[in-house]
Amino acid sequence: MVTDPISTEENQNHTPAFLVASAHLHHLISIADDFVRSAELLYKSKSGSSEYLQSFHLLVSVAFELYPKVIVGHEVCLKHLKHENNIDLTVNALRDEIVKEQKRNCHNLKSAFEANLLLMDKLGIESISRVPENPSKEWFVSEYRFKIKDHPYLLSIKDVEAVRYGSFSSNQDLAISWLGGDVILQLLLKLKEFVREMRLETIQKMRQVI
Repeated sequence: MVTDPISTEENQNHTPAFLVASAHLHHLISIADDFVRSAELLYKSKSGSSEYLQSFHLLVSVAFELYPKVIVGHEVCLKHLKHENNIDLTVNALRDEIVKEQKRNCHNLKSAFEANLLLMDKLGIESISRVPENPSKEWFVSEYRFKIKDHPYLLSIKDVEAVRYGSFSSNQDLAISWLGGDVILQLLLKLKEFVREMRLETIQKMRQVI
């Protein structure tokens, strides 16, 4: 049986923000990392066929959605370092607040990434567009198009719902390929590294107030 790291006696003196960051957000980032590793394996196994194509894009899209959620979670935890005397702040209350903040933008990749200019700069993302911009049954794609510095083509990151349901999603998606898959993975690995560095810096700040 695995012991919940936030319920052990040795953690009773830790702040709620530290416990959420070191346990719950650690779990979330490990999920995203696992999706990235799986996407890499599928891309290497593609052999020029359509096999694994849908799974590759699903893993990629979910990972692109999860990492901004990790960032938002750490930002909320850092905010509460200034309010550790708040007796109403519990681990569960903090988790609920993070979920609320994550729901604001994190299902929309354009909003999630544009909310963090440092992230955009570090990843060399010049712009992101949503296609279609407004809900429409007439489009045959549903994706986010990333313009990357020094790369001549737009990268297509599929909407999670679209890559799951295809023509039965709110905005149908019928166009999918391996095109640009290597560049998409490179961008995803940069995102992974950015989030890991951010996490380490955040945990270090939190240790100072434990």
